Order: sequence, then C-alpha cells, then structure tokens
Amino acid sequence: MNIKKSLFFAMFFSYTSLQTIEAQQETQELTFDKVIELATTQSPQVYIARHKYRASYWEYKSFRAEFLPQLSMTAVVPSFRRVYSRLLLGDGTSTYVEENTMSMSGGVSLSQNVGLTGGQISISTNLEWLENRGKYPNSRYMTTPISVGYRQPLFAYNDMKWRKKIAPMRYEQARKNYVETVETINRQATELFFDLALGQINFEMAKKNYANNDTLFHIAKGRYNVGTIAQNDLLQFELNVLNASTEQNNAKLRLDIASERLRSYLGFGGNVNLKLIIPTDIPEFEIDTQEAIMLAKENNSEALNLEIQTVQAQSEVRQAKFDNRFQAELNASYGLTQSNEVFADAYSNPQDHQLVQIGITIPILDWGRRRGKYKMAQSNKEMTDILVEQALSDFEQNVRIQVNQFNMQDKQILISQKTDTIAQNRYYITLQRFYIGKVSVLDLNLAKTEKDNARRNYLSALRSYWTQYYQIRRLTLFDFDKNKKIEVDFEKLM
Repeated sequence: MNIKKSLFFAMFFSYTSLQTIEAQQETQELTFDKVIELATTQSPQVYIARHKYRASYWEYKSFRAEFLPQLSMTAVVPSFRRVYSRLLLGDGTSTYVEENTMSMSGGVSLSQNVGLTGGQISISTNLEWLENRGKYPNSRYMTTPISVGYRQPLFAYNDMKWRKKIAPMRYEQARKNYVETVETINRQATELFFDLALGQINFEMAKKNYANNDTLFHIAKGRYNVGTIAQNDLLQFELNVLNASTEQNNAKLRLDIASERLRSYLGFGGNVNLKLIIPTDIPEFEIDTQEAIMLAKENNSEALNLEIQTVQAQSEVRQAKFDNRFQAELNASYGLTQSNEVFADAYSNPQDHQLVQIGITIPILDWGRRRGKYKMAQSNKEMTDILVEQALSDFEQNVRIQVNQFNMQDKQILISQKTDTIAQNRYYITLQRFYIGKVSVLDLNLAKTEKDNARRNYLSALRSYWTQYYQIRRLTLFDFDKNKKIEVDFEKLM
C-alpha cells in the first residue's frame, strides 16, 4: 500500500512540475507560411549560406581586380654596402679594392594585365641615389622619369583568357547555389513542420483515445456486472486503456523531440512552445514537364556546373597542346633616363633607352612527357563529354519524375481529405452504436484504427505535396505559383 501511495505522489508531482514548466513557456502559434519565412530569415542554415555566398563574391571581386590597373610603389631606404671586390687593372693585373657605398631608391609603377593576349603593359618612374664613401667619395642621382614596358608570351597557353571565361560562370554558379540552398532550407523546414504537426496530431489523438478507452472501460465494467458482456471482452477494454496510456506517453515524447528540432532549426530558444496551424488550402496549378526541364537547364547550378566542366576540360586540352610546343616570350620597353650629381639636373635632358628581347625555350628530349600529358588531357575531355551528357540526361529525368509526382499530389490530397472525413464520421457512428450495444469491440477498434490512419495519411499527403513543391522550386529556381523566376537581392546579403 505504501508503495502504491509513493508511486501516486511521484506521478502527481511529476505531472505538476511538467504543467508548471509548460506554463512558463511562451506559446507561439505558427502557420506554415510563417515557418517558411522564419527559416529563410533567421535560421542558422541561412546565415551559413550567406557567408558562403560572400566568400564567393569576394573571390570573384579579387579575380576581376587582376584585370584592373595595379598601382604600386617600391622603395629601399637605405641600403649600405661595404665589401672588397676584385678590380682588373690596365696592365692585365688585378687588385682588390674596398667598396663602401650607401644608396636609396624608390619607384612607382602602374601595370595592367591584358586578358585577350595574356600579356602585361606597365608604366613606371624611378629614382636612385648612390653615395660612394671610399677613397674617392662622390654621390650621384639616377632617374628614370618614365618607362613603358610590355611583356607578351608567344605561342603560349593564355591562362588569363580561360580564367576570364570560367570565373564569371563560377560566380553565377555561387549565386544559383545560394538560391538553391534557400529552397533546400524551405524543404527541410517543411519536413520539420509536418514532423511536429504529425506529433501534435498523434498526441491529441492519443489523449482522446485514452479518454475514450477509459470511458468505454467503465461502461464495460457496468455491462459486465449485469452480465451483458463476457469477462474476455472486459479484459480487452482494460488492455485497450493500458495500451492507450502507453501510446499517449510515447506520443508526448515524440512530440517533444519534433518540437525541439523545429525550434532549433528556426533559431528559437527552449522557452518557446510551438503550436502549429496545419495548412488546408493548396495552390491550384499544374506544372508543364517540358517547361520545368527548360527552366531547370537554364537556372539550376548543376546544369551550369556541367557546362563549367566542359569548358575546364577544353582549357586543359589547350594548355597541354601549347605546353607540347616551344615557349617564347617578348619583352620590350622604352623610356628616358639621366644621371647627375645634382638632383635637379638629373631630370634635365634625359636620354632615351630601348629594350627588345625575345626568349625561347625549345623542348628537345623529354621522353614523351609533354605528348603524354596532351593525350591524357584529350582523353579526359572525351570522358568529361560523355559524363556530362549522361549527367544532363539523368538531370532531365529527375526533373521529369519530380514534376510528374507533384502533379499527382493534389489529387492524392483530395482523396486523403475525403477518406479522413469518412473515417472520422464512421468512427463517430460506430462509437454511438457501441454505446447502445449494436456493435462489438472489434468493430470499434477497427473503426478507431482506420480513423487514426486516415488522419495521418492526410497529413502525409500534405507533407509530400509541399516537400516536392520546394524540391521543384530548387531544381528550376522558378515560383510556379506566382509564375515568375525566384529573385534574390544579393546586394542586401553583403
């Protein structure tokens, strides 16, 4: 008896504590649209997506800066040198003399990469001061008021040209990736929403089933006492009460887990109790399969990635082809220069200087290494073309399957909704008939099972509809409900 009392008080205080905690929590009602809005504005996942996009943005900005004029300054202040060096005399003998010098130099240069040719043009100005502190001390200034130079690889792979072609594609892919990530977040939020919605429905059904079974058990005890039902039926009712109690506890546990997952995903604290409002209306439209495939190929990052792979393979073949040839580089410059002991005179009457230089590197014997790289690049390109073609075919097939499945969901929802209504009414009628002794306990249990399954199936149909809807939005980056492309203000992300 003491054990039973202790167990009773423990359960009572546990229930009281649970009610106190729930009373302290802030209950927030959320519609499905509100959950989607919160997921795309305040969830941790959307912040991670923004930072990934920002990294891609600054990477692209850094690349573009390579094709803008670069202004730089160099300076050596000062440089001190004291060494002994060998000096050849006029009579053919040599001696060692001390070099004791101090110098300072500085210059400013402006350079510009030429993406079309892969060369570089530059303009510079320099000033150097040299003081000899040896046996015959003196100092001089050397100036280069202006010097124009150009460096151009000849018959070489133009890395800048190919990078200039691929980099914008990769940046566009990053933009598409961000939009797709947002749609993925929407789909994940949808799954968590309906997980919690199912948990709430299961818990409500479990509580109602427990209350009904408890009422039926008391009615059955009265009938048993007057001899209208057998003991076996009474035991079945008692077993139903125990099973309903267990199911109620399990449903509450699953509800708490689903609620915690959605709270965490939306960035809520643990003191918020979520109550969901299940959507009953769905948009009425059907997606054209060919239109969806066209939009997916145009907007999806995976389709763009396949194009990037093709261009990258072409670039590698081109590079291997030029690496298999001789290399040459042209360097040319023209400028003005002057030297004088007086600073002002060092800029007077400057003399011109020119430089034209072509360097050549010719492979003579490499045991077929360059040719092997070229053949390997060709083989990789052919394999890439095959893989890209297959991937594109699989991509189109996936879009087609997703669209076909989605177009069937509205019919499935109507069927599930009607089934749910019929099952609810049938259970209510069966329950009333049981009260007056017209049906057996087996018929009542069957009606209850069908009622619960019908409600879960209806919710599952809603879940499938919305998850596939956001999956298609992710594939096509198109809002078929509003009939427009999904746009993002990327400026606000920075």
